[in-house]
Amino acid sequence: MGTQKRASSNWIALKKKMGANSRTRARRRPKRAVRVATDADAASAPHLSQTRPARALAPAGPAGRAPAAGMHTSATDKLPWFAEDLSPEDLELALPRSRSTGDLPAKSSRAQQWEGYLDEATKRRVILGDERDMTTEKREIGHYVAVDCEMVGVGPRGSRSALARVSIVNWHGHVVLDRFVKPKELVTDYRTWVSGVRARDLRDAPSFEAVQKEVADLFRGRVVVGHAIDNDLKALLLSHPRALLRDTASFKPLRELAGTKHPGLRRLCELVLGIQIQQAGHAHSSVEDARATMALFRTQKDAWDQALGHTKPARRRSMPSLPRPKAAADWWDD
Repeated sequence: MGTQKRASSNWIALKKKMGANSRTRARRRPKRAVRVATDADAASAPHLSQTRPARALAPAGPAGRAPAAGMHTSATDKLPWFAEDLSPEDLELALPRSRSTGDLPAKSSRAQQWEGYLDEATKRRVILGDERDMTTEKREIGHYVAVDCEMVGVGPRGSRSALARVSIVNWHGHVVLDRFVKPKELVTDYRTWVSGVRARDLRDAPSFEAVQKEVADLFRGRVVVGHAIDNDLKALLLSHPRALLRDTASFKPLRELAGTKHPGLRRLCELVLGIQIQQAGHAHSSVEDARATMALFRTQKDAWDQALGHTKPARRRSMPSLPRPKAAADWWDD
């Protein structure tokens, strides 16, 4: 009886001792640190990649985070249509990061579609164009130009409109021409609150005929883009072949998107480009409106060409004919 009691007590003590050790070991055992493999490790120990199973390497970058440009992350998988114009520096500044850690947000709402990833000033500069970003190639006139005009009032109480400013930009938004025009009649309403034109702007402005000739030379042989472009041509007293005109106010997909037959340029910019122009309390700018019109056209060009039947089917490339094999007897003649 005494032996059984001692054996039982020894077993209980051993069990308690083992249980205490296991609990202590579990408490004190540190978690295995997950080591991020880098390209330097792979270069210094190439044999590891052969003996161990392949593991997904985290992209190396500042503070252990992935570089902003050129990487496929949850944030960069859904780039907007204009993201390809961003330089790596602009994209680096545009990505939102935590103030404390500097990491990318873990989750991105699908409804945002990159909204908030660019501040308003950078977004407008990327979409509309900025002269500071124009290279020599982007400053060339090219085949597409966009035009916008500003009017002032002439006649009794400014009841009639006269051309006061005309702005033309190329495909990239570079300003090709920006001229104030001196009207032939006395200006009775400068409409500064909407046109942005003041008396000092027209004091030494060139004549209507001189500006009209400049514009006609730029239009010749090119596709002219405008919003309600018939009004601009009427103010310039110019005509242009209908096949070379693109009016963003009459393009059917844009009308359907705005839900009206006469969509405004400001409304289309909000719906398509996600930016605001012609804000309340600020005068219009013909340069900004021309850039916005060209930006709208750039987003619709492929669909526009397809609607006009300008797209050509891809030509099937014929394989070059292979040389005819020589007969065995001909080898000796060579």
